[in-house]
Amino acid sequence: MMSPIVTPRKALSGGLLDVLIRAGLVAVLVIFCMRIASPFLNLLVWSLILAITLYPLQLRLSRKLGNKDGRAALLIVLVAVGIIIVPTYLLSVAVVDSVENAMTIVKTRGFHIPPPAESIAGWPLIGQRIYDFWLQAATDITGLLQKITPQLKEATRALMGVAAGVGKGMLLFVVALLLAGVFMAYGEAGSRSALPIASRLFGPEKGLRVVALCVATVRAVAQGVIGIAFIQMLLVGVAFVLNGVPAAGLLALGVLLLGIMQLPATLITIPVIIYVLSTQGATAGNIVFAIYVFVAGLADNVLKPLLLGRGVDVPMPVILLGALGGMISGGIIGLFIGPVALAVGYQLFWQWVEDQPPHPAAGTLVQISDTPISDTP
Repeated sequence: MMSPIVTPRKALSGGLLDVLIRAGLVAVLVIFCMRIASPFLNLLVWSLILAITLYPLQLRLSRKLGNKDGRAALLIVLVAVGIIIVPTYLLSVAVVDSVENAMTIVKTRGFHIPPPAESIAGWPLIGQRIYDFWLQAATDITGLLQKITPQLKEATRALMGVAAGVGKGMLLFVVALLLAGVFMAYGEAGSRSALPIASRLFGPEKGLRVVALCVATVRAVAQGVIGIAFIQMLLVGVAFVLNGVPAAGLLALGVLLLGIMQLPATLITIPVIIYVLSTQGATAGNIVFAIYVFVAGLADNVLKPLLLGRGVDVPMPVILLGALGGMISGGIIGLFIGPVALAVGYQLFWQWVEDQPPHPAAGTLVQISDTPISDTP
C-alpha cells in the first residue's frame, strides 16, 4: 500500500495555517488579559512611576535600616501619605472655617461691598467694565446676582466637577503610593525581571540602555514636576505672607499639591486676588500684589522647559514635546509616559541609523562637478 506524498506546497500551507492559528490564539489571550487589567491600568502605571522615582531613597533608607527593604518602603509610604493627607485636611478645615466666619459676618453685620475707586475706570481696555460691574455690585447686589445667575450656576457646576476630580485624583494617588511601596519592597527582583524583558524586545545590547533610559526619564520628569511645584509654592507663598493673607501657609501648601497633580495654581491665586481686592481695596500695593501673584501662578509654563528632562541623554525638545503631548492626550499619566515613549523612540531611531554599514566615502566631502557625465568610457 503506497503512503501519501506530501508536496512542499501542502506542507507550506499547513505550516502557515498552524502559525496563523497560534497567532490568533495569542492575540485573543492578549486582548482578554488587557480587558481584565484595563480597570487597574492607570493605577498600576502610577504605582510604577512612583516606585521608580522613590527607589533611590528606598535604597538609602534600606542601608541605614540594615537592608530591610520592607521597612524602608513602609516608612517612605507612611511619610508620603502624611505629607499629602495632613496639609489637605488642614486646608479643608481652613476653608470650612473661612466660609463659616464669612456667613457669621454676613448674618450679624450684613454684606456690603465698598464702591470702586474712580481710577479703576481709567485702566486700559477693561477698566470701564470692571468699574461698572463693581459699582453695580456695591449699589444693587440683588439685581447683579439675578443678572449673572446662569453664569453662577455654570461656574458652580464646573467648580464642583474640579473638586470631584481633585478628590478622585487624591484618592488614586494615595492608593498608588501604597502599591508603589509594595513594588519598592521587591525592587531588586523587579529590576532583574525588567532587563530580560527589554532584552527580548529590543535585543541583548539595547535592552540595558532602554531600561536605563526609561528609568532616567521618569525620574527626571518627576523631579522636574516636584521641583517646579515647590518653586511655585515659594513664589506664591512669600507674597501671601507679606500681604497678610489668612491661612497663607495652608494656601501655599495647596499650591504645592496642585502643582504636583498638574492642576493650575490659579485655582487658588485668583480667589485670593479677588479676596484681597474686595476686602482691602484696589490700592497700588494690592494691584502690584495681584499682578505678581497671577504671574507667579503661571510660572510653571516657563519653568517646565527649563527643568524637565535634566540628566537624560536625550535632547531637551524631545522631553518637552513628550511631556506636553502626553499631557494633552493622556492627562497627568501622559506627562510621564509621553517623554518615555519619545525618548525611547528617539534613541532606537538613531541606533538604527548608526547601525548601517559604513559608506565607502564616509568622512569625505563629495564635490559635484558642473561638467555633464558622459555615458561613454
